[in-house]
Order: sequence, then structure tokens, then C-alpha cells
Amino acid sequence: MFKAFAASLALGIVGMVAGLMIEWLAVSTWTTLSSDWLFAALIVPIVGMVGGFALFRHDVGESTGPVRALLSLAAIPLCGFSNYMAFIVASRTWFADKIPADQQSLFFQIAHPDLLPAFSTSSHNSSHSESWVAYLIAGVLVGPIAFWFTSRRW
Repeated sequence: MFKAFAASLALGIVGMVAGLMIEWLAVSTWTTLSSDWLFAALIVPIVGMVGGFALFRHDVGESTGPVRALLSLAAIPLCGFSNYMAFIVASRTWFADKIPADQQSLFFQIAHPDLLPAFSTSSHNSSHSESWVAYLIAGVLVGPIAFWFTSRRW
């Protein structure tokens, strides 16, 4: 049981780093981008967690529910932080000229995301802003639910 949990969590962290790297490469390459790309930082950690769980599923035995429940709980901070960082990376890359010099530090921006500019998205005849709160909530809610349902078949 511990091997499955540890492998899943480790591969989830690797997935988080990989997802943020994909997202960073995308936002530094293109000036306009669908906000759906930012969710790569949410999806790749889930793929890593499911992969780690699938690798060591035979160690868990027939009763996978408790391990899946623990991993779903572990997905909450992992996916929430990953999506939160996706917003920060994209915002600091795209809006670097709008951020004052004393607020350019990554650690300052992690601690004060409300000072970063929000994204504006438009579709057809409507426009709205997406702030860091939306990305954090999406990661916290979608991450564990997506892990729970994708790990069922393994």
C-alpha cells in the first residue's frame, strides 16, 4: 500500500513540474493562448498519480478504495498548487511590463497573487476576467475528482 501511495505521489510531483514547464514554454512562446493550455499544469500531475498507482496496484490487493481515497486527498494540495502556480507563471510572463519592479520576485508573487493582473478572456460577444482564485479553486476541485474517476479502472 505504501509503495503505491509513494510512487503515485512522487510521479504526481514530477507531473506537476512537467506540467508547469509545458505551460511556461507555451506562455513564453505565444502571446495569445487559450486559457485551456493553462490546465496542462492540472492534468499532467493527475496522469503521473494515476501512472504511479497503476504501477504498484498489485501491491494494494483487491481493496483499492482506501488508497485511492488517500491519493484523492493528496491530489487536493498538489493540483491546487499546480494550477495556482500556472496562473502565476503565465501572469508574470505575459504581464511583466505591468508589474512594478519591487513586486517582480517569484516568492513575492506567490505570497501576493492578488497584485498580479488577471487574464481577460473573450468569446463571441462576452468578456470576463480570470483571477488566481479561479485557478486555485479549479485545481482543488477538479484534481481529486479527476484522480478518483481515472484511477477506478486500474
